[in-house]
Amino acid sequence: MFTLSNTAGMQLTLLSVGACIQKLTVPDKDNISTDIVLGYDDPAPYITSKNYLGVVVGRCANRIHKGRFKLNGRHMQVIPNEGSNHLHGGPEGFSHKRRQGTRVDAHAIRFTLHSPDGDQGYQGNLEASVTYTLTEKNEVIIEYRATSDQDTIVNMTHHSYFNLPGQRGRSIEDHRLTIAADRYTPVNRELIPTGDILSVENTPPDFQQAVQLGDMLHTDFPQTHFTQGIDHNLVFKSLPFEQLKAALRHEGTGIQLNLYTDQPGMQVYTGNFPDGSAQGKNGINYPRFGGLCLETQGFPDAPNHPAFPSTLLEQGTTYKHTTRLQIGLAQSPIQSL
Repeated sequence: MFTLSNTAGMQLTLLSVGACIQKLTVPDKDNISTDIVLGYDDPAPYITSKNYLGVVVGRCANRIHKGRFKLNGRHMQVIPNEGSNHLHGGPEGFSHKRRQGTRVDAHAIRFTLHSPDGDQGYQGNLEASVTYTLTEKNEVIIEYRATSDQDTIVNMTHHSYFNLPGQRGRSIEDHRLTIAADRYTPVNRELIPTGDILSVENTPPDFQQAVQLGDMLHTDFPQTHFTQGIDHNLVFKSLPFEQLKAALRHEGTGIQLNLYTDQPGMQVYTGNFPDGSAQGKNGINYPRFGGLCLETQGFPDAPNHPAFPSTLLEQGTTYKHTTRLQIGLAQSPIQSL
């Protein structure tokens, strides 16, 4: 366990299991310290949980259809772990592995992992790292790096469930979300992308204008029937890293989370599958829609869709991915992106 803190009252607690964010505590508008991520009090459940609370997933986040794809003309097979499909790196993916944690300085922790050739079916010996930095500007900067001795695919992401009022067992339906994304990748009944990239206009995944999540979660739309809520990859507009990509706000606490990333997409997952039986922090049972995941990423199933941005990592090159979360009290809500 590692803890980072700043002078503004923000604290970040990290675990070597899954390079996990166990706690992320910020003061709300009444100066009450509020832990805004779901999780467990004890580290042990992070090893076995199928909900991926707070962990970094990989080698390849999201789904690969039947765990099959071509790499340099060769047919590859990675291990299925969601029916016949491969999800978040397989049954023993990065989320379930203990990493080596090192304190870079007073403000940053780096977790490293060696993934051997053949791990979960992936080709190449991979050296992967994720570095968390907590700044005095109330920013959590997450930097991913990876190299391989063979061509392989890599698409790491972070899987925290955010609930801005904290550990109260409440739904996120009263949160407001805005995202600078004008397209999305629709899915079939197995939640595998169809290969299309469609406009979000007049669909539940349209967050270009600020939307209260409860208004989007109970609409009569075929895509949300498949996913039982929002569980879609949104395609960002062509914006530089320093331009805001998403904003999540809760009026009751005054807390707002602003997200910046260099990735082309983000999986927006509204916690559709937890059913209230899993006990989290403080003995609270997390309900359906109990947390929101904002998973910055390459597109799901990208190796099987030539029109999607590539997730290929070539031998001798470095995979790089940076996401910045800025969390604090906003003077006014962001209405559109």
